[in-house]
Order: sequence, then C-alpha cells, then structure tokens
Amino acid sequence: MDARAEKYDACIFDFDGTLADTTELNLGALRAALAHHGITPSAQWWDTVPVTSQQACRERLEHDYGIPVAELVVAGRQYWLDNSTGLKALPAVDVAIELAGQGMPLAVASANYADAVRAGLRAVAFDGLFHTVITAEDVRAVKPAPDAYLLAARRLRVDPSRCLAYDNTDEGVQAAQQAGMTVVDVRQGLTFQHPSTG
Repeated sequence: MDARAEKYDACIFDFDGTLADTTELNLGALRAALAHHGITPSAQWWDTVPVTSQQACRERLEHDYGIPVAELVVAGRQYWLDNSTGLKALPAVDVAIELAGQGMPLAVASANYADAVRAGLRAVAFDGLFHTVITAEDVRAVKPAPDAYLLAARRLRVDPSRCLAYDNTDEGVQAAQQAGMTVVDVRQGLTFQHPSTG
C-alpha cells in the first residue's frame, strides 16, 4: 500500500493518463472527429497541439477550425468506445488495488465523459474498484475547476482535506489543490503537491 495514503481517509484518482494510458486512443478519436468534418491537419499541427491538456486542446481546435467542441465529441466518441479494449493500465492502478484491499474508500474524478470512463475502467478490468465515479456530466465545470474532486469527496462522505488525489495534468493538480486536497502528481514519480492556500 502507498504508505502516504495511510494519513488520509479516502483517495481519488484521475482516469486519463493516471489509471489508463489513453494518449493514443485520444489522438485517434481526435483524428476521427476531424476527419468526420473533412479536416486533415498537417504533421506540424499535430506536433504543436496541446493534446495532454483537454482545455487547451479544445481552445486550439475552436481557434484553428471553428468547430464547436460538442460536435467533435460526438464524432470522436464512437471511435473511442470502439477502440478502448486495448487500453493499458498504469502504475497508479496497482496503488488503487492495494488501497482497496485495505478498505480505503476510492473514487475517480475525471474530465472525460461517463461512457468513455466506464468503458476504459472495464478495459483495464477495474470498473468495480471505485465507490463512485465522477465525470464531465456530473459537474458544472471540469478541471481546472475543483468541482469533480469536491463532488467525489462528498459522495465518499469525506472532508476534502482528508482526501489524497492522484492526477497527471496541470489542470488536474490545480483542481485537486483548489479542492483542498494533497495531490500525488504521477508525472513526477508519485510526488506530493500540497493544497492551494489561495
């Protein structure tokens, strides 16, 4: 078990890039969505688009192509669902399994959509590991807003300050910190990022 988690009453995990390696799948879905609209971006565009940041990627797409994000989501979602069976679990899953074995309440707090997150959790065979799963449909604002982390804590009936969050993006780390949680930034070898005091 992650010894650091012993100090907390619940743990909350991001999904994309934290529990499952979804990078190639997300890129494929984006390509499929753009192709649906007759758009084939150049290699240079792909090299510069911020695909690891959902918010920045959406802003770039709207700026460059003028396509509403909702239309891209509809076009890319089926590709995502059809190809999610090959997803690979990331090391944070091992942490979650150990924590679950010790009786730690667990949640997922994702900016992705419910059907994608559920399909992804099934693909890595850990759908039943979490007490609650929060997705984009459950909150008014996605990360970097703290809404998803706060709702996860409420559903677990644990004060946010007593939750340890695991995330892999600047937006996710910011969201958890603003929720008053300590964050394990999995990009940095599972090191801590402390709650925001602002």
